Amino acid sequence: MSKTFVILMMLFCHILDDFCLQKAFLSSMKQKNWWKRQEGYSSKYQNDYMAALVIHSYSWAFMIMLPIALVQGFEVDTLFAWVLILNASIHLLVDHVKANLMRINLVTDQFIHFIQIVLTFIVWNLKTL
Repeated sequence: MSKTFVILMMLFCHILDDFCLQKAFLSSMKQKNWWKRQEGYSSKYQNDYMAALVIHSYSWAFMIMLPIALVQGFEVDTLFAWVLILNASIHLLVDHVKANLMRINLVTDQFIHFIQIVLTFIVWNLKTL
């Protein structure tokens, strides 16, 4: 598989996960305010939005790295795991800043995720040299 196709696949997986698979429900659940508007809300639910952020962030990180795993015949190593964890952590932080702190917009959010994909691709290419 060509390296060009790998990065195109990574970008496609990003679009699938961040826009299609997330749907309106999960994107709403990532927002603290959504929980507060639910009938029967109480303080015991005050951090439930974090579960949605963690689930989405892991899903996204896994999806963008899936093409790399595919090329490697699903033989992943410690570096792969660390990059997966780092990508999920950054994605969680960025989505939290956008959805809850409201300090960045969708354009900035997507730009940061695009940079994550490019850097992940570069790290993989450096490893395969």
